[in-house]
Amino acid sequence: AYPFLLGFAVAGLGWGPAAIGWLAAVHPLCNAAQPPLTALLERRLSHHQIIVWGFVLNALPWSLVWTLPWLGGARDAAFTAVVVVATLANAVCAVAWSAAMTELVPLSIRGTYFGRRNAIYGFWTLVVVLAAGYTAARWENSLAAFGIIFAVAAGMRLLGLVFLLRMKFPARVMECRPEPLRLATYLAPLRDPPYRWLMLFAGAWGFCLTLGQPFYSVYVLRELDFTMRDLTLLSTLASLGGLVSLRSWGPLTDRFGNKPVFLTSAFLWGLTAMVAWTFAGPERHLHLFVNYFITGYMFAGFQLCQFNLMLKLVPTERKSHYISVFFAVTSLMTAFGPVAGGWLLSRLPHELGSLLGQPLLGYHALFAGSLLLCLFSLHL
Repeated sequence: AYPFLLGFAVAGLGWGPAAIGWLAAVHPLCNAAQPPLTALLERRLSHHQIIVWGFVLNALPWSLVWTLPWLGGARDAAFTAVVVVATLANAVCAVAWSAAMTELVPLSIRGTYFGRRNAIYGFWTLVVVLAAGYTAARWENSLAAFGIIFAVAAGMRLLGLVFLLRMKFPARVMECRPEPLRLATYLAPLRDPPYRWLMLFAGAWGFCLTLGQPFYSVYVLRELDFTMRDLTLLSTLASLGGLVSLRSWGPLTDRFGNKPVFLTSAFLWGLTAMVAWTFAGPERHLHLFVNYFITGYMFAGFQLCQFNLMLKLVPTERKSHYISVFFAVTSLMTAFGPVAGGWLLSRLPHELGSLLGQPLLGYHALFAGSLLLCLFSLHL
């Protein structure tokens, strides 16, 4: 749904590159800001309670987006507030959820289990984004149409709370286990060499990737004259690629280990995307549909392996502290990517020349440079 959100900001609100960069930075900035909030909540609530409240506070703000057409000049500020509140709630919830998963899912089946879990999630993402994109295009990207889409999404998320409350968790997840707030506890992950290298790589990859990735939607909507329906189809193909792949990634990680699969998927993702975006143009863009499918396929393996590696390197005790620091450090590094990308895009010449008969734009330089840096970061 991430490209759809950026597409709404471009097509529905008319935001430019700088604003899109800051919008893309909200998620990693909230992840970076959550450790003190997570620590305070853990002194009063169990992980299960944090998950439930995070779930609710992530969903409710989106139900207010339908009011945007009547807010006039306050529209942009209101939408920004919704994104920040919902994303911060999700960031805190994600730490508690990841800690709960280490208690619930045995290490020996995590690859297969999370692969199957992600396949189910990917299927519903595909269906919902496709329906939302069709609705937005049908009503010509009107704010009213987007408002209805977000309100329905909030309602469906709250409906999922019924199933969450029926889940059975181990006692450690259900009980409040307050621990003293010590700085040394949060510095421990930084002193753990394997964990520190994983954080450094994940943060560097995130920074390099988000230099260009948030602006893919801007490029296809403004330079290729794509519609929201076309953007939705691209997002759907990425989701479909991930969905098709997940039956293979889980068994592969269980058999060969997470690191080899992690490196392979990251390399193929970066190389494929770099070639595809460099040669894209008004008369040469059909290959982008193939690119979205392939990169979606590889992203699913990358995401699964990174999550598995993070959980595998977390010690038995202090799970939430390690996970919280991981999200904070990697997200803080990632947050600078879209902001820097928006700044670069606003200063690069719009047209740099031509390549094989197609205009070579500042977008192409940003996308190719971003993905080349991703490939260089693999040595970490």
